[in-house]
Amino acid sequence: MKKVTEFSRLAIKLSEFLHFLSEDKVDFLTISEKFKAHGNDLTRDFGVFIASVNIREVKSAINKLDEFRLTNPSVPENPPQTAPETKQDEQSASTEGERNKERFIMEDEKIADEDMLFQNYEAAIMRPIKTLDALFKKIQKGDIHPDEYIHCAKMMKANSELSARFGTEIIANMHRIVAKGLILLKNREIMPGKEVIESLRSCLIVIVALVKSKEVDISAYLNRAEEFHTKIKAFKIKELT
Repeated sequence: MKKVTEFSRLAIKLSEFLHFLSEDKVDFLTISEKFKAHGNDLTRDFGVFIASVNIREVKSAINKLDEFRLTNPSVPENPPQTAPETKQDEQSASTEGERNKERFIMEDEKIADEDMLFQNYEAAIMRPIKTLDALFKKIQKGDIHPDEYIHCAKMMKANSELSARFGTEIIANMHRIVAKGLILLKNREIMPGKEVIESLRSCLIVIVALVKSKEVDISAYLNRAEEFHTKIKAFKIKELT
């Protein structure tokens, strides 16, 4: 599930549950609080998932999940084996069992790496938000160097690619809209009026709300961002290609 963009966030959370349930020691004095916290987190992330995909995208994601499952069959930790008839067969079965166990262990290490990358993802996405918010104010005043446009646009393009892997397509698209808008402003193909700036800020608000899983209605901001995207869709840019 972690390898399918739409399911990756939920998969990370389910992995955390599995890790908690697999620990050797359980503190029964705090287990109710732990399960409540895990349940709240899952409900929150599932809400983000529902808000960010439509039925067609869900079906496509499930198809990708099925394709991945067929091409990458999971290896059970203790695969069923028939009783070896000879000592040589027994050694061969033991060797195969060890190989399967090694594959299973190494697969877990890869998943752990993805967990760490996901945690770093949220920090990376949030880092430039305040800088961009301040930049929009400078743009309105006309007090900005062209290099600042390019620097921030490239930063947003990089984060759009990161979001496509660990976040949602909506978050990735908001980053793309801001990146393209900044380049169009630099090239003076669109003017830095109030409507343009508010549209760009709407993209930031959507990003922050989804990344932080804020339980607020962001439909107005999302609609404004999408309307702006429609207006600039016809423009072609070279700086970010």
